[in-house]
Amino acid sequence: MIIGVDIDGVLTDLLKSIKKEYKKFAKLKNGNVAINKKAKSLSEYFGVSREQDDEFFKNYNWIYAENAKYYKSAKKYINLLRSEGHKVYIVTARAYAGEDNELGERMRYLVESSLKNEGICYDKIFYTSKFKNKLPVIEENGIDVFIDDAYWNIEALSSIVPVICYSQVYNSTYYRENLMRAKNWKEVYKHIKNLNKEVV
Repeated sequence: MIIGVDIDGVLTDLLKSIKKEYKKFAKLKNGNVAINKKAKSLSEYFGVSREQDDEFFKNYNWIYAENAKYYKSAKKYINLLRSEGHKVYIVTARAYAGEDNELGERMRYLVESSLKNEGICYDKIFYTSKFKNKLPVIEENGIDVFIDDAYWNIEALSSIVPVICYSQVYNSTYYRENLMRAKNWKEVYKHIKNLNKEVV
């Protein structure tokens, strides 16, 4: 199988990496921090608009890119899946990374350096931030299953391929029929093993 993998919130502990700064940002923008535990997205969780969320990541993304905390189990299970003959394609909409300029080049360097430093191996990597749509990459590259934490990506992709929602507090109330959820990479691995049995 070809397994598509998002980075932020799937390979990295996005919330842990940005929570302190995001709370400061939300307070600056709205005068307070309204944590919404029934949110289905990161922006809803912090009580900010999607536009404000974009603004936060445009400004904070460089610090995040250099200091993101990766899940230790991601390396173990991705390497295990690859050793079993699966291919891993990383598809990320990380801000700036898809741009054809110096900023894009710098962000791609940070992304690939951090993956290398974490020992996370992959077969291909795609950057979609220029058009913020992962669907063409999924369709054009024969990806069989995708792992994401953002509900809008899951909505868009799940009509094309099975999608595993990497569970986070900011997507805990998102629901759709036949949604596969994984609380950790061990559960991701189990889902993929079961999907592979269905394909074979």
